[in-house]
Amino acid sequence: MSVVTKLMMVLSLPPPVPVLVKTLQLSLDPAMRGWLNDGKSYIPPVGIGEVMRAGGIGRVVASRNPDFAAGEHVSAGLGVQEYALIHAADLKRSGLFKIDLAAGTSTQWLNVLGMPGMTGYFGLMDVGQPKAGETVVVSGAAGAVGQTVGQVAKIKGCRVV
Repeated sequence: MSVVTKLMMVLSLPPPVPVLVKTLQLSLDPAMRGWLNDGKSYIPPVGIGEVMRAGGIGRVVASRNPDFAAGEHVSAGLGVQEYALIHAADLKRSGLFKIDLAAGTSTQWLNVLGMPGMTGYFGLMDVGQPKAGETVVVSGAAGAVGQTVGQVAKIKGCRVV
């Protein structure tokens, strides 16, 4: 579907209407490789011809949804595509939410303020419950989640390996 077709759809449909988002940046994650395998997993594989899943940052191009105005920056599961058409029924599933670029750059919203950062922070703080002086071992610390875990553990007074 062309961007013109998507735009016309947004502008012509009665509420609830889809939101058209121009993708600005995507997070390319190691999990994407696994999503291509046709095997048992926590999520169905991406089928041939389907849009590859990816979290991203974008700008709302067209919307008659009262929660999302044209020009606003958002984060969502946009997929690897130039424009994402997010239907009203899929808003929650896509994880579409507004971001404040004054609070962090779009890159930070994809990392420490996004899914990897939240995974690392809450995994460490809610599950690990570190205490100052403890040793926190992070395997795979070069990844986005591990980087966050290591930094937060240091801030909490832990020794990080």
